[in-house]
Parts: sequence; C-alpha cells; structure tokens
Amino acid sequence: MNPFTIGTLLNSAPMIIQGAGKLIDLIREQKKETSTLDQNVPVTVDNLEEVIGRLETRLDVMDEASVEQIKLIEQLARQNEVLATSLQQQQQRTTFAFILALVALLLAILGLTVN
Repeated sequence: MNPFTIGTLLNSAPMIIQGAGKLIDLIREQKKETSTLDQNVPVTVDNLEEVIGRLETRLDVMDEASVEQIKLIEQLARQNEVLATSLQQQQQRTTFAFILALVALLLAILGLTVN
C-alpha cells in the first residue's frame, strides 16, 4: 500500500466520524420538527388519530434504525482509522528494515572489495 492511500485513509476517517455525528443531530432535529407538526394537525375524522399514531410509531422505528446505522458507520470509520494507523506503522518498519538490509549489502560488498 502506498503512502498516498494511507494518507487518504487517515484524512478521511475523521471527516466520516464528523459527518456521522451531524447526521445523528439532523435526524434528532427532524424528529423534534415532526412532533411539532403533528400537534398542529386538526383531527376531523374518527380514525385519523389512530392512523397518525401508527405513522408516528413507524417514523420512530425508522429514526432509531437510522441512528443505529449511523453509529455503525461511525464505528467502522474509527476502525478504519486504527487500521490506517497500523498500516502506516508497518510501512515505517518495513522501510527501516529495507534500509538496514541495504546498508548490510553495501557493507558486504565493501568487505569483499577490500579483501
């Protein structure tokens, strides 16, 4: 994995986490607005109250599911960030091992030419 990919992962993870938080806030705000709108609806038909109750229940379930999905996305983004950090550390170790091997090769070549 090249350094640009790791950099992209590290840079995008916080934005995903921040975006998930904003989506959660938006869903909660919409829920409050829906409650306010429902209070202003005049009831003129006998079964209208029952229909509205069922619709509110469905909306609540959908909102809860959306919040859970967003929380899952946030967790995945955090895991992605940890993975990217781990990959970056592994790449640094690999680069260091390569440099050590290169130095050892140069010293071996130098030792062969001196004899």
